[in-house]
Amino acid sequence: IPSYRSFSSLSSSFSDDLDASTSFSGQRRRSVSFDATVAVKSIPTRNEYSDRIRCHLWTSPKEMHHNAQRNTVEFASEHYDWHRAVEDADMFVNVQTGQKIHPVHYERYLHALEAKKKASSTRSSSREHFLNQSRNNAAASKVRWSHLHF
Repeated sequence: IPSYRSFSSLSSSFSDDLDASTSFSGQRRRSVSFDATVAVKSIPTRNEYSDRIRCHLWTSPKEMHHNAQRNTVEFASEHYDWHRAVEDADMFVNVQTGQKIHPVHYERYLHALEAKKKASSTRSSSREHFLNQSRNNAAASKVRWSHLHF
C-alpha cells in the first residue's frame, strides 16, 4: 500500500499551490489539490463485523427506544429548554461504573423509595387495623355467646 508523504511536504505543497493560483487581477483563487500518492484503507461492510464488534458500533432498536425515553424524561425535567440543560459538572456519578446520571433520575429514585416506604407503612398499619378488628370481633363474639351453655 502506498504511503503518505510527510505532513510538512504536504503542507508546503499546499501553500505552493495556493501561491501559484493567483489570477491576473492579483486576487487569489482558492483551490485544493491532492497528492498522487495515497494510502487506501478498505472499510468492512456492516455484515463483515462479528456480533461482538457490531453491538459496539451500532445501537439496537430496543436500546434506541430506551435512550429516547430517557432523553425525553431528562429534557422534560429541563422544561424543554436547551438553555436549561444540565451540564456534565452537575450530574451525579455512579461510583462503581463512573457513569454520569442526570439529577432527574436520582429525584425519581428518591420519590420511588419514599412511595415504597409509605406503601409499606400503610400496608403494616392496614394489617394492624385488620388484626385489631378481628380481635375485637372475636372478643365481641365471645361475649355474645358466653351466656349460652351447650
